[in-house]
Amino acid sequence: MLSAIDREKIQRNIPKVYALNFFMMFLVTIPIIVPYWNQFGLNLKDIYQLQAIFGFMMILLDVPAGYISDMFGRKKCLIIVGCFNALTYIFLIVGKSFWHFALFEVSSAIAIALYSGCDIALLYDSFDALDEGDVIKKLNHSKIFLGKRIFYSQIGESVASFLGGALAIYSLRLPAIVNAFTAWIPLLIALSITEPPRKSFETKKHWENIKTIYNSLFRHSRLLTFMVLFNIVYGFSTFAAIWAYQSYWGELKIPVSYFGSLWAIFNLSVAFFARSSHFLETKLSSLGIVLIVAVGPVIAYLGLGFTASYASVLFLFFFSLTRALNGVILQDGINSRVPATMRATTNSICSLGMRAIFFCFGPWFGHLLDVRGVHYSFQMMGYVFIGLFFLITLPLIRLRKEFLN
Repeated sequence: MLSAIDREKIQRNIPKVYALNFFMMFLVTIPIIVPYWNQFGLNLKDIYQLQAIFGFMMILLDVPAGYISDMFGRKKCLIIVGCFNALTYIFLIVGKSFWHFALFEVSSAIAIALYSGCDIALLYDSFDALDEGDVIKKLNHSKIFLGKRIFYSQIGESVASFLGGALAIYSLRLPAIVNAFTAWIPLLIALSITEPPRKSFETKKHWENIKTIYNSLFRHSRLLTFMVLFNIVYGFSTFAAIWAYQSYWGELKIPVSYFGSLWAIFNLSVAFFARSSHFLETKLSSLGIVLIVAVGPVIAYLGLGFTASYASVLFLFFFSLTRALNGVILQDGINSRVPATMRATTNSICSLGMRAIFFCFGPWFGHLLDVRGVHYSFQMMGYVFIGLFFLITLPLIRLRKEFLN
């Protein structure tokens, strides 16, 4: 039984998670990172190699980082995140060569891998601790909070995009200097967090814990297994598309000067849909949400593939809708079904699965974009997700009906 003081401290974790998401995504340097690196002699080949280093590190670290959070606690993990986040931007502003910026990517990957899933786990641990009273019930439980988490994350990225573009008018170095200061804020927030009481793994035998996690996700419940697969597959559907946005805008002859504003608009649309996701679920049911998440990428890819006008850009909003609903409703469905002992690891497995699919099939999609162009490539992806509707979505719907019956 929590005391009134402890309840108040744990309740304060919730707005702190929103603030963490805002500042972790406050990436002022992202809109100008390529020209920033160009001034140090890096070409596109070098930059893609840096992204490959980041991607490899994320695949290597994602699940172990989630397990560290489950074993040693959310606050300790977030403090380490804050330290590496601050270190990341020190490497950026003092770096002058490829290998300096490789350290930037490695440090960034460590911070993001440790953060991935830990913030969501902290939210749900806090919900569990507070659930004995009416505080969370009045706010309609976790989906609203998960929607707000994505909302503040996208707002942070959007504000940073506008600010980075504005600062770059005066100096390409200025956004990096600003990020070097703001990167310390997550550490300060993490230090103020209260660790909620929760169950931990009963054994220190890590192999036994890993088998427990595997059995819980992929053997004990087919419904949970397909929810995890669904979340991974449709996370990939939007992640793959994002990297092709700028190529598509270029094909439509949209001036580059509009790219920053368009990027911010679609980030803000994800924020809006995330905040509205719980309302949409009450109107459409969880089945309706699953269908929208599954059909959204098909409509978007085929719509973009078969049309070529400024109005075609509107199809990108279907990716925003899919990303938001998958990140709130499906993420909530998974986190509410797994025990607190393995929440961070579960979220990291979902993240790893999406990145692993992108690692395997992203280069194929990129090659298709280079060789056949954006319209043909989007058409092919649309057909791929029609097939995945039958492989992933229909079995999930059937299992959901069995579970409700």
